[in-house]
This record gives sequence, structure tokens and C-alpha cells, in this order.
Amino acid sequence: MARRSRFLSLIAVLGAGCAEPASAPVVPAAEVPKDPHGLAPLARRIVKRVAGLSERFPPMRGARPELRQIHSIDTSRLPWQDRFEARWDHEHGVSWEPDPTYVPDPHSARSPYRSRFDAKGGLRLTLWLYEGAWLQLSQVDPFEIGRLRVVVMLDSPDTELRTSLGAAIREILESERSASAAAGASTGGAR
Repeated sequence: MARRSRFLSLIAVLGAGCAEPASAPVVPAAEVPKDPHGLAPLARRIVKRVAGLSERFPPMRGARPELRQIHSIDTSRLPWQDRFEARWDHEHGVSWEPDPTYVPDPHSARSPYRSRFDAKGGLRLTLWLYEGAWLQLSQVDPFEIGRLRVVVMLDSPDTELRTSLGAAIREILESERSASAAAGASTGGAR
């Protein structure tokens, strides 16, 4: 019996020494969003202002000002991943339907579905906010605010809505550029 109790004591001591203390889970470095130049506050402010256009544009109602940061998979090998990249999406009056002209092709990224917009008020709006080079396939003309570049992808069958909403977003971006330039000038360009 004494031998058994010594054996159990040894197991208890060894088990206590091996147990890790309870602590908060550690987020792997690959899942931490990169923002080496502090662009996230400016990006969040732009998204909040664009989402706030719901008072002027009914299809923007329900837009949430939540910025979705894009996380790098492996930052140890690819130098361009050490940068800020985020996107924001809003859809209103958009549905998906099977594409009757779709032909399966293993070498194509084409979707078997296509989007259908409501004739009045159907809207898909995506803002890409990033620094550095554009790494997507589509050719774009980014709006630059200091180091931050903004690409606006606005799709709607309503030409009047597309034009007026595009102008309102451009006005927001212009005002943020002016504020950023003024803040950079007042601090001696140290921004």
C-alpha cells in the first residue's frame, strides 16, 4: 500500500509540473492584421462616413460600419503582406440566381450564379482600403489619401443612384484627403 501511495504521489508531482497555467489563447502571428503605418483609424472613419449615407440614400439603410480586415496567411515569406488591407461590403436589393449560360470549365473561376438587381434601388458597394500595390486581377484607379489607397466598386442598374452615390463617396474621400493633408502639414509632415 505504501508503494502504491508513493507511486501516486510521484504521478501527482509530475502531473503538476507538466500542467500549463491557464491563460488567454495566443493568436498566431499569421492571423494578426497588419497595420504598420496606423491606417486602420482612417479606414474606419471613411467606412463609418460612407455607411452614414443611409440618411440621404435609402438603399444604404442597414449598412453596418464594420471594416473587415484581410489577414495574411504566411507573412514570413511574402514581403508585400506586411501591409494594411481591408474591405467593406454592402448589398441591397441583390439576389443570386443560376446562370443559364454557365458552362463548367476546370480552368475558369467563373461562378455558376449571377447576381440580379432590383430595378429601383438595387445596389452592391465594395470599398477596398489598402496600402502598397493593388494585388487583385481587375484594373482599378485608386483614390489616394496619404499612404492609404481606396478603390470604390459600385454597381447598380439605377444610373441616378449610381451617379449621386458615387459623387457623395468621392466627396467624403476628398474631405478625408484634405483633413489628412492639413494634419500632416500641422505636424510638420510627420504622419
